[in-house]
Amino acid sequence: MIVMTPGTCFPDLPPGFFVRWFQQHGRAFPWRHPGTSPYGVLVAEMLLRQTRASMVAPVWIKLVQQYPEPQALASADPEALYQLIRPLGFGQQRVAALQSMARVVVERFGGVVPNRVEDLESLPHVGPYTARAVCCFAFGQPLAVVDSNVLRVLSRLAGWRLSRDIRRSSARCAWDAASRLVPARAAREHNYGLLDFAAEICKPVKPRCAECPLAGQCCYASCRVRGAES
Repeated sequence: MIVMTPGTCFPDLPPGFFVRWFQQHGRAFPWRHPGTSPYGVLVAEMLLRQTRASMVAPVWIKLVQQYPEPQALASADPEALYQLIRPLGFGQQRVAALQSMARVVVERFGGVVPNRVEDLESLPHVGPYTARAVCCFAFGQPLAVVDSNVLRVLSRLAGWRLSRDIRRSSARCAWDAASRLVPARAAREHNYGLLDFAAEICKPVKPRCAECPLAGQCCYASCRVRGAES
């Protein structure tokens, strides 16, 4: 891969590319349905950590049916909650995280999931990505969301060699680039499209560069072609 200094120019992408990608190729998950509550979105984002969305979907449906609001989750029997989310792994840790988050939502915010990044980040086990994901996906705010998958796409496009840890300062250029890409409208669809593009095309292993409509603007794809030709 070409190594560029973080902060150098980012390739110009077709306007609205990731919005259109989502409209044409977007994945369907229950927490993406119109009308999903901010609480439902927050629970989904917490369950999705280090876990495939296809595994989370059936568990999420059962969880929000049994515990439809923060108050119910905060007062849930820990063993019953553990049995529900055990298929996802890290069961005890997930139970503790979900219930501590729900208790603070109840105690500090009256049982209403807040709509500000700063307030969401004040919740236990809610970091920068989750806070921004909830603000975007639940409240429609035009904010970037950068996880390891988005970081992979942006760093390949620009030719940055970055740590996979989105908390490191070296990843700041990816957050800046992601923020510039977010449209004022349709931010939700844009971010879903970027995440789905990462999952379906710009995969961690064996990315589908030959099928990628952005290959002509991508440093990573260009280097693969030159490597194959040399």
